[in-house]
Formats: sequence, C-alpha cells, structure tokens
Amino acid sequence: MKSKLLLVFLLVLFSIQGALAQDLSAYCAQPHDLSTKPTRFFSKITGTTAITQNIANSLIKKELRNTTGSKALKAKIKTFSATDLLDGRFKSLTLKGSNLNFNGVYITNFDAKTICSFNNIKANKSPVVFKDNFAMQYDMLLSSDDLNKTLNSPEYQAILSMLNVKSFGINLFNINKVNVSLDSDKFIFSLLMNNDLFGYKVPINMNVSTKLAVENGKIKVSELLLDNNKNSKINLSQLASLLNVINPISVSTNILGSDNAKVAVDNLKIEKNKLNISGTLFVPKSQTVY
Repeated sequence: MKSKLLLVFLLVLFSIQGALAQDLSAYCAQPHDLSTKPTRFFSKITGTTAITQNIANSLIKKELRNTTGSKALKAKIKTFSATDLLDGRFKSLTLKGSNLNFNGVYITNFDAKTICSFNNIKANKSPVVFKDNFAMQYDMLLSSDDLNKTLNSPEYQAILSMLNVKSFGINLFNINKVNVSLDSDKFIFSLLMNNDLFGYKVPINMNVSTKLAVENGKIKVSELLLDNNKNSKINLSQLASLLNVINPISVSTNILGSDNAKVAVDNLKIEKNKLNISGTLFVPKSQTVY
C-alpha cells in the first residue's frame, strides 16, 4: 500500500458534497480476492506482514508530515498479508494528527478510522481507484485561532473577492475583513464592510452572534443576533445565506472539492471555546480520486 492512500483521504475529506447516513457499515464489501490461507499464515509467522505494515505506517506518516506540516501524528494500517497490502487490500486504517496545516486549512486535532473491516484501494497508480466502497468516520477539533488562520489564507481571500464582485444582494456591501470567535455555544462573526452609496464607501462594522446546526450533513448558521440596532434594516435571511458561504468551516471543507467523495457532518458542538466536529466519509466503488 502506497503512502498516497493517506493523501487521497485528506483530499477527499475536505469536501462536503452531501448528506450520508451515520451508519455506513451496510455499504461495506465482504472480503474477496485475498491471498490463500497458507500465504497469509507464512507471511504472519515470518514477520513479513508486520514488517510491511511498519513500512506502510512510516510512509503514510512521512506523507502526512510533508503534505500538512503536522508535527504530531500517527498512522496505523492493519493488513491481511504482505501480498494483500501491496495489492491494496487491508483490514483497517487509523489516522491521528495534530496542528495540521493543509493548504491553508488549520486543524488542532484530527482523528479518523475506517468503518469497514475489508478495504480495497488501487493506490499505486494515478488516479487512485476504489475497487470497493470505502468508508471512514472522523473527528476534528478546531480553535478560534485555527479558523482565523484559515480566514487569512489565499483561498479564503479569493472567495471574498468573488463575493464582493457579485455583491451578494445585500445593499451592495463589500466585505473587507472577517474574524470569528467561539464563545460558549455561540459562533461570532465580526465583519468589516463598506456600503457603496452614491459613489462613496461608507464603512460598516458588524458583529453577528449565531449558533451552528447540522442540516442534511452540512453546517448551517442559525439564530442570528446583531450586536446593535444600527443594522436592524439588514435582511437576516440574506445575511444568514452570506454567513453560510463565508463560514470558514464550510470554506475549509470545500477548498479541495471532489465529485466522487461524499463527506457528511453528523455532530457539532462548541465546548471550552473549541469546535468539535464528527462525521463520515464515503467513496463509492469504482470511483477514482486524484
């Protein structure tokens, strides 16, 4: 199994494409095309299986460090035999990372593990082929610092520029800067904007307190509360639509979108000024990714 497997997982993870059932075990394939029992037995008693697993773990760990800049991570893959691992068949894969920086997306802690006890991925060529359904469950921990670092990334700034060109239909507001913070169970947006009025740019500062909810596998803002009455004429429905677009969580998960991988958010909560997100990833059989 090539270290590319880990990179593939990270690429498809940051791409929320639709909702999934929380229990994906029903989509798991039964083991097939495995090496013979004597081959698996010989591989085990000679230590070849363990050696191959250790090499794969080291390669995955190295690839994750090179790709994300993570300073503390673990990767553990379990296989049936050395032959099966080289052919892309394995029992399970567990990933753990901390202080990740993935192309401008910052994550404090990240954990993921396969749901199926049989996985079959052809990863020694490009594109990678998923020969059977592939499913994982993940947990992420994000801090305010993570989210604000992501806001400063070139990818996020490009999205703001695109929105400003379209003006998003909210009184021709142009967004200059966005900051976010976590407070108890609230997600707070601080917006610095200009209102183009008769050729003049009128600066407007706005703090919006919201709650986060999960709808159809995606994160949505709800229960908007403006910081004062000066902005009372703003259409809250339009503002909610805007905040859903510029939400750094949603932006982060869509930076490296994939048409073939589906990631759903199952649970979300804010505790001790940290955002906990858990969910599932699913790649259907016969799909290719990168």
